[in-house]
Amino acid sequence: MVTAIVDQALSGCLRDGSMCHVFFMPTKEQEILNQSIKNLPFSEGFKSVSQQSGFNKIGEIIDKPAAQLLKIDGFSYHLLQELIQFLEGKDLANLLKE
Repeated sequence: MVTAIVDQALSGCLRDGSMCHVFFMPTKEQEILNQSIKNLPFSEGFKSVSQQSGFNKIGEIIDKPAAQLLKIDGFSYHLLQELIQFLEGKDLANLLKE
């Protein structure tokens, strides 16, 4: 049991010098973030801009700060709001970087 917890922790380990900061992400969150955007209830505009920008999964988009997303050609405030609403509906809005 302890080994499984350590293995999971190391998959979410951020190194800072000699320290390792461990974080856990529940399986439900991982499942949502690994879902293909094309299979989620986003507008065709959102799906199109995401695909053109090389984003295939929600987790890839939320790795970028909101300001950086808005610099992507075609990624408007409307699409950002769509993303935020989706994340809020899944109780994951806190994962979006400012």
